[in-house]
Amino acid sequence: RNLRVCGVEAAVFRISFTGEAGYELHVSAEDAAPLFDQILRSDKARALGCRPFGSAAVNALRVEKGFKVKADLDFAHWSEAGVDAFIPDARKHKVLPFLGKDAPAPLGSEQGGRLAAIFDVATDEAHAWSVLGDSPIRDATGRVVGFTTTSARGAITGRTIALGYVKRGESGAPLALAGDGGLTLESLGQIWPVELLSRPPVEVGGKPRPA
Repeated sequence: RNLRVCGVEAAVFRISFTGEAGYELHVSAEDAAPLFDQILRSDKARALGCRPFGSAAVNALRVEKGFKVKADLDFAHWSEAGVDAFIPDARKHKVLPFLGKDAPAPLGSEQGGRLAAIFDVATDEAHAWSVLGDSPIRDATGRVVGFTTTSARGAITGRTIALGYVKRGESGAPLALAGDGGLTLESLGQIWPVELLSRPPVEVGGKPRPA
């Protein structure tokens, strides 16, 4: 919508990169810095304690809600990337399909493919922010059953949460399921226990899910 914000003409978009309510304001270049200052100095912003934040905070908020970034989606087919919740029902059907819906199955799908996953990694305090992308997930036999893409220490849970994928076997069944014991992750020469979660531990809007 086109609105006046603090006296400035702006195109306002409802958008979120963190799973919290958010907006993006599009204004002319010369109005951007003054508008930013006016918003932060407003009585409402002061009452709410609003202040700038960076990418570490974004990652801490988004990862525990399962919000993905490019690194979580690279080379992933939409059907395996765990993005169904972001696709309106009307766009999943032939009447109004989204661009790419009919794209060919991903390479390697004949060997099983993969399935988007979210992991709770029991790191030590020193490595809470240090789980690398492409870190292997192994089952109790040592077989690689998945891998990570991005991770962060969750802002609400305070735990290291990683996004990634679980591999599918030749039958199409995932090689690991939520609740499976004996899963571990290897990163930076360390090995930590991992829990494969059935869903993100925090709901959109910042409410922790019941244990």
